Amino acid sequence: MNLLVCEDDPTIARLLSYVLSFETDIQVMMVEDRFDQVIDGTEWDYVDVILVDSHLPGVEGADLLQWVRDAFPHIRRVMFTGDNSQTLTSSGADYVIHKPGSLEDLISAVRGL
Repeated sequence: MNLLVCEDDPTIARLLSYVLSFETDIQVMMVEDRFDQVIDGTEWDYVDVILVDSHLPGVEGADLLQWVRDAFPHIRRVMFTGDNSQTLTSSGADYVIHKPGSLEDLISAVRGL
């Protein structure tokens, strides 16, 4: 499956990309940190899952996930957040992983398990 990662912290973005590269069924397509880059620079037909930080420059992660849900309902949406008030209903996500979540929980959410 093809994964788009939207994370503005470069350390976390690199770590996510590196860790997920060992999962043979997950291909990290790209890592973006700004809303305009995500919207304009993504080939949406190839995205299976989007992993979004709750706060990105220029947009809240929940707003981005709502946009993805409306425009591309086939894409699984995962919120990765340090904000404990984020829930499935408030985030537009199929899964919410609270930082610092376990790697197993994150991979399971990406896979839709």
